Amino acid sequence: MTDQTELEVIDQKPSPLVIAGKSDSELMMDMFERLMTNPEVDPVKIKAFVDMREHEQDRTAEQAFNVAMCQAQKAMPIVPKDAHNGQTNSDYTRFETLLKWTKPVYTQQGFSMMFYEGDTDKKDNIRLMVDVMHDAGHCKIRFLDVPMDTTGMKGTVNKTNTHGKVSSVSYGKSTLMRMIFNIPTGQDDDGNAAGAHAQQATQILPPTTEEDAVITEIFKTLMNDPAPEGVMLCRPSLEQWLWACTKSYPAADVIPKVVAFIRSKMEAGTPLPIYEPEGI
Repeated sequence: MTDQTELEVIDQKPSPLVIAGKSDSELMMDMFERLMTNPEVDPVKIKAFVDMREHEQDRTAEQAFNVAMCQAQKAMPIVPKDAHNGQTNSDYTRFETLLKWTKPVYTQQGFSMMFYEGDTDKKDNIRLMVDVMHDAGHCKIRFLDVPMDTTGMKGTVNKTNTHGKVSSVSYGKSTLMRMIFNIPTGQDDDGNAAGAHAQQATQILPPTTEEDAVITEIFKTLMNDPAPEGVMLCRPSLEQWLWACTKSYPAADVIPKVVAFIRSKMEAGTPLPIYEPEGI
């Protein structure tokens, strides 16, 4: 009799509430539909539950965004300055070069960027907006007001409004990208040495677990020190600088010496390239 009863239970069909092959979202929607059609369920409680679930989903997406941002910044190469401004006699990185070097890094971590123009009250300025989107669902919006680039250093008009706007947009996009991902840029030797910089960047080895702990300890110690006005301590830049010193990362027993050296440079008014413009 017992065997027959067990057989009858085994042969029973699954409950219609157990639906194979459905995602959590689909199962949740099925549950909501059942609740909404049940007159005994308080609608206020349903709304509270929905709000709680949405909040949890948003928090999870933001956490994934932050983890991916950390990984993207750690993997950013030193992008070469491949162009020269004759008026200011300074080198700079073109937006096309910046995109070529960094897009593979941030897209691998699930990021995408959408630039567009916003409204600004600043006269003769363009507001560049960017949506920094992550494939987990979180998005951050950042902006930068950029003056129209239609005149030279002496105030003489040297561009049409159209060309000036294109120049300002390109500059704004480059600046936003560098600020968002803390992208370091380096000096190019001859204007055509991108390949050499690519080779140099690939030789920067990621720190081991022990080395990463040392870098983190140095970073935490320096975070308590006052930074120069308008900039903040940047861990990826600190890591790049530490590697550039000796082509290796410091050991735990030299942490005090490294911190003392950096502080001495700060006191002398010659801060090291371990700072980036403050976040926007």
